Amino acid sequence: MTDQQLIKASIEGDQKAQRLFFEKYTKQLFVASMRYSKNKMDAEDALQEAWISIFKSLEKYREEGKLLAWMKRIVINAALRRKQSSWFKNEEIGLHNSADAKLSPIAIDTMSANEILDHVLNLPPGYKEVFTLFVIDGYSHKEIGELLNIEASTSRSKLTLARRKMQQSILKGNKIYAYVS
Repeated sequence: MTDQQLIKASIEGDQKAQRLFFEKYTKQLFVASMRYSKNKMDAEDALQEAWISIFKSLEKYREEGKLLAWMKRIVINAALRRKQSSWFKNEEIGLHNSADAKLSPIAIDTMSANEILDHVLNLPPGYKEVFTLFVIDGYSHKEIGELLNIEASTSRSKLTLARRKMQQSILKGNKIYAYVS
């Protein structure tokens, strides 16, 4: 069945179509949920909430964009809502402890995707969310501000700090890649 057929049948309450629709996209949506969740259980809960919203909202989907992108937005919103109250608590304020050394361009080129992902996942929660929303999912600072209930300028600041924290982390783990300009 095509996506349009699955959507139409799902709206009509066809449980087989709903199951096929769920099975077709749940792995990709789970990955998105994991990026914004503290752990696997939270990601699963957020994904479940998102699927409920997706099925309730299918009638509103207008094929103006890609279906997967539309569903990912719902998943991301669900995951963000689940942990919204704890995002920016106990985070360092300011630029102290920022790396003075610069990162050699070859540092990133020689790292695997998993190594880079480890550095992203080790960011404090508020930084990780802003970094992931901006760099990986392509949200604007205005959209991030609306999602996280922060100012766009705060989003930009958090992104700058996240990049510096990642640079520090990479420099700490890969001393040979540091150079002084």
